[in-house]
Amino acid sequence: ASPAAIRRRSRASESQRARTCVAMMKTAPFARVWVALALLLLVVAAAVRGQADAEAPAPVQAEAEEDVLPNQHVCPADEEYKNEKAKEFRSDNNLAMAMICFEERLAHSPDDLEALYGKSELFFAMGNLSEAELRIREVVHKYPRHVDSIMLLADILRVRDEQKRYGKGEHNYYKKLEMNAETMNLYKEAVEIDPTEPIPWAAYGSYFLSLEDFEGAITVFGDGLEALGEKDRYLMLIGLAEANRHMEQHASCITYAQQALVLDRVDARAYGILGACALFANEPEKAVRALAKACQLDPQEPGHAHYLIMALRSNTAMEPAALLHEVSRLDIHKYDEFVIEAFDEFVHETKQRMQREEEL
Repeated sequence: ASPAAIRRRSRASESQRARTCVAMMKTAPFARVWVALALLLLVVAAAVRGQADAEAPAPVQAEAEEDVLPNQHVCPADEEYKNEKAKEFRSDNNLAMAMICFEERLAHSPDDLEALYGKSELFFAMGNLSEAELRIREVVHKYPRHVDSIMLLADILRVRDEQKRYGKGEHNYYKKLEMNAETMNLYKEAVEIDPTEPIPWAAYGSYFLSLEDFEGAITVFGDGLEALGEKDRYLMLIGLAEANRHMEQHASCITYAQQALVLDRVDARAYGILGACALFANEPEKAVRALAKACQLDPQEPGHAHYLIMALRSNTAMEPAALLHEVSRLDIHKYDEFVIEAFDEFVHETKQRMQREEEL
């Protein structure tokens, strides 16, 4: 198969790999910036609170397989469809059954790239980083220009560095991530092999962001913006907006977020970034509109709700009744204690303000 055909077939696995990155970040003590940026790989941008005492998921493959191996009819008899069935199981998060189908395919075709990659990604999803790294290095050695495999290896190294960075204690929470030369070179190589794909650019740029090298991130996302076609520029614009937000270049952040919204009007990420930058640019009306839309599109993300409450508090031009109406649209019980506390304080302050104005 051509490299383009292989890339198309493995795109579903690429999406699963990105979801694995996000899942691992939510269960390990990763910093907010890393989480927000890895959501770009999921092709998603919001900060998630680190859990300092959480551990990466333990390998479960061997135990799970023992329960299902007796069933010899779970995968298609036709060898050509075993990988498709494995990916179907993978999309349902049935990792053990997916592993069986990939292994059956490899028993017949030991050099099948899709199965080799899929099996490596499954070990990554199971939290078995050592086995995942061992196997994906073999794949990269055998298929040195397979972009998804190169990126998977980079992701494994990146997650491992994050785990080493924080360990189990909170004292390292704000410790800056040190650049891993191999990880950096792998992301760069993926971009050089296929500069027309947005995912490698997004991963490369997000690595700079996780290193807090925001100028480097702007350079990468800017280069990606020039290299990609119009329909593939969305992630670059989101990355540029995010990098400028961290550099407190609020006007540029707003511009890039608005450009991203031209390409995708229903993605909470762009609205959330736009709202946050508008808030700190002292444009509370714009911030409220954008953040209210972000909360509507993604009611599970606490960051949007927190910034919305901040924007409402800053918007002194709004009447207290309008402020209370806007904040009441939040399904507050879905959020964490920090958002609930901010919500309660804001409602209390606004009601007091309303009472004072009524007495005048």
